Amino acid sequence: MWGTGFCGEHRRGDGSTTRYIEAKDIGVDLAVIERDSNRRNPSALDGRQLRRHRKYLANLILTRYLEFRRYCYGELVQEAQLAAAIRETIRLMGEIDQVGVPFS
Repeated sequence: MWGTGFCGEHRRGDGSTTRYIEAKDIGVDLAVIERDSNRRNPSALDGRQLRRHRKYLANLILTRYLEFRRYCYGELVQEAQLAAAIRETIRLMGEIDQVGVPFS
């Protein structure tokens, strides 16, 4: 793998989480994690983790650094692909491939 997992969160003064970012290694397929998290009993640790995050966090971003998926109240609302990893090289997209509303 090319990177390490990272997570970060932003909390209000009362301690509640307003935003949460979960980063996976560049080589990880986010679609596989998402499909697993949609199962009644996810089989992989990442799928179980995403299922929990989607259930309890109002604003979640799942990334593998080149691709971003934004969830609001458990629903996927936006995807963005900045680059592609091809045979251990990173290629920028011609135009950012974006689905949904702009990140805010």
